Amino acid sequence: MSRRDLNRTRLFSIDLEVVRRRLELGMDQQELAKLSGVPKMTLSDIESRKSLNPSIRTMYKLSRALNCPIEDLMEVN
Repeated sequence: MSRRDLNRTRLFSIDLEVVRRRLELGMDQQELAKLSGVPKMTLSDIESRKSLNPSIRTMYKLSRALNCPIEDLMEVN
């Protein structure tokens, strides 16, 4: 598997987990963006798989806002 394929697999896991946890908490993208300090466009790019490599800082902010360990968002299936 190429590095790009691995990044796509990792991102696919990330985008699903961010959406799942956001919806479990009853938040829309705007609310999560405000709570996390991550721009809504960045969040949208992560959830729609336009962002292939979100930064650790971004994932940390999202994990704090979603009340979960960062590892849970970045787990590769």
